[in-house]
Amino acid sequence: MIDALKHNLMEGRIFMGFAALRAAGHVLMALVPIIIARFFTPEIFGIYSLSIMIVYFFTALLISSSNAPFVIYARQELRESGKINKAFTARMLFLASAVIMFFILSMLLLHPLTRFASITKGQFMFLFAAYAGLGIKYSFETMLLALNKRTAHALFGLATGITSVLYIVLAYFLSALTLENIFLMFFISPLLAMPFFITRIDVTKIFPMALDRELLKNMLRYTRWVMLGGTAVYFINWGDNLVLRYFVSLEEVGMYNLGYQVFKGMIMLVGSIKLYFLPFIAEHIENQHKIRNYLYHKRPRIMLLGALGIVALFFSLPSIFTALYGNSYRESALVAQILTIPLIFILYQSFYMPLFETMKKFKFTQSMNVLLVTVNIALDIILVMYVGVLGAAIATAITYILSGVLYEIYFIKYVHRNLVGDSFPTR
Repeated sequence: MIDALKHNLMEGRIFMGFAALRAAGHVLMALVPIIIARFFTPEIFGIYSLSIMIVYFFTALLISSSNAPFVIYARQELRESGKINKAFTARMLFLASAVIMFFILSMLLLHPLTRFASITKGQFMFLFAAYAGLGIKYSFETMLLALNKRTAHALFGLATGITSVLYIVLAYFLSALTLENIFLMFFISPLLAMPFFITRIDVTKIFPMALDRELLKNMLRYTRWVMLGGTAVYFINWGDNLVLRYFVSLEEVGMYNLGYQVFKGMIMLVGSIKLYFLPFIAEHIENQHKIRNYLYHKRPRIMLLGALGIVALFFSLPSIFTALYGNSYRESALVAQILTIPLIFILYQSFYMPLFETMKKFKFTQSMNVLLVTVNIALDIILVMYVGVLGAAIATAITYILSGVLYEIYFIKYVHRNLVGDSFPTR
């Protein structure tokens, strides 16, 4: 019993250390738009939000869609051969294709995109740098995760956050805090952070590059489903802006997006659970004892800590926004408070994500995302017309709560018995 207690404490320290590093990185990245809002008017911040929304759309569609497939197939390859060079080769092919496709699509859609974001064609060119920077960041992060360098993965996110904040501060003191330089920050920050972590990578595990056509096809098949669902998730996260852009002013768009930044930062923090446990789940998906321990021992403890943090955040938000912005972003605090409500559902659902991804339940997850984005956009249109930006926040909250309920129903009905058997959780 004492040995088991020591083991649990050690696992808890490892997870808490990982979560703390991830949290610090996310806090710093979340500070970037918060700092920008402090020096930009709500209208300019609205333009920034709409512009970066375009970048994240193409990132979700073309780059992030291969993140989870790469980690899963790379971990399997590492377990079987001690290398990930075949999965790494496939990922590099996906990344090259993503850059080419972004260039072609953005050129074809240049006029409507610049009109939507209210930026010039010259400013749009800087979005290319932002897209490339996010591609570099996500590719390097997932490579560290695939190699089971979870601490290095978290530290790299932290280092990128630090360089981003320092970049913003330096730009402000140099009187160079412009939209163009903010877009450029997304490219420069990961490049400045990468040299500190290159030595953590065992190059013999990723080279020589080798093309495995069967693995490539499997990753592509998985990626196509994630691409569909990932794009749907994007519209759940950013689709509010599509409706707000045509119903409210740019100033109100800015107010909504500042409040949404708190919610977005919390979602990114919750995403640490999937990232941390995904390699473990991929290796032990057939071990019922370990999966039961994951669901019925580890999850309740993390849920308790998360719930306490969410409650504290809810009550402290008005004071935080008043101290930082006065009355400039008067509705942002209320938007943020509304969006903290579904966080407990998102936290609970996050424990199912590594399970479903490892079990390749992508038909369910991605189909569910398509359903949810439809619900979200429909609610946006109805509610924004009547209550403005608060309607968008309510629509998003309802959508995420519905998502958590549907995931739980699916797990109980179709997954639970095969995954952990019929036995009740034991202490």
